[in-house]
Amino acid sequence: MRLSGNILLPAFGVLIIALVVIAIIFRDKTKRVYLGQFSAPILALELAQSGEEIRTLLREVNEDEAAARKWFRKGLEFDNKVFIPIYFALLTVCCALLFRHNFANAKPLAVIAFTCVAAGAACDYLEKHHIARVLNTESNLLSDAMADAIRTPSLWKWGLIFFALLPLSSMFFMNPNRWRALAGLAFLIGSLCGLYGLINRVYVEKANLPILLGLLLSAILFVVSSRSFLEAMRNPLTKEF
Repeated sequence: MRLSGNILLPAFGVLIIALVVIAIIFRDKTKRVYLGQFSAPILALELAQSGEEIRTLLREVNEDEAAARKWFRKGLEFDNKVFIPIYFALLTVCCALLFRHNFANAKPLAVIAFTCVAAGAACDYLEKHHIARVLNTESNLLSDAMADAIRTPSLWKWGLIFFALLPLSSMFFMNPNRWRALAGLAFLIGSLCGLYGLINRVYVEKANLPILLGLLLSAILFVVSSRSFLEAMRNPLTKEF
């Protein structure tokens, strides 16, 4: 088990780093702002508050509305087939790591985190189903009710995922290496920022930066100090500053 952990944990770290690098390379480099608040058009669509905002967003993405709808459909297919399964798998592995920690309540916290992740992914698929309906609806028929049908599961998704990061961050705080604590702090800040985004939607996107930092720090730790991390799992609260 120790040998497999020494191999699998660094491999998991390398996978996270590769995914982060890919996300950075393929991010939207136009620096455009959608609905006056968002840099990611798909997030703007998820959190649109009215049919008029959806119509505005389609025009902002592309003056040719048909081209805008086609662009969103491609993104929708990618999310359903690639993005959602990947983040669900990555967070499930993080839940499993938390479950294997020896500190008090680690296992219940891991179960809570996994439940939130699974429910969040289910809400994500429901949200994408309603987005597909909107993309197949004529612009003049887009309504506030359709926007609500997208935004409601989206808010549940984000709330559940951000909440799941709270117990997941505990495994970094319970192993008091300064770098692990920094990763945990990044996840904690991202989680709290994202939860505030349920009230002020712009903060959902702002939560990405600390969460991305937490992912990079944790991935580097998994790669360069996997043995230390595994030892800390078995013996939490061992001073290692």
